[in-house]
Amino acid sequence: AHVCVLQTTLGLLAAGMAPIVVSDGVGSREPSDREVSLTRLRDAGVQIASAEMVVFEWLEQAGTPEFKDLITLIK
Repeated sequence: AHVCVLQTTLGLLAAGMAPIVVSDGVGSREPSDREVSLTRLRDAGVQIASAEMVVFEWLEQAGTPEFKDLITLIK
């Protein structure tokens, strides 16, 4: 999180994109490096989300067959 993800995300932000970093999808050898990276990205204006948040955003609504399939995997 504190090297490749940080540099790539800051580059995307500088290029005018609106990146979202999935917090539980990135890591560093040292947990403190991960936390500093996520804080720095948030302070730079990058949205931080969890994988579950992203999945539910993609699904858009409950009650669909896709939702029912994925909710069993998430639980």
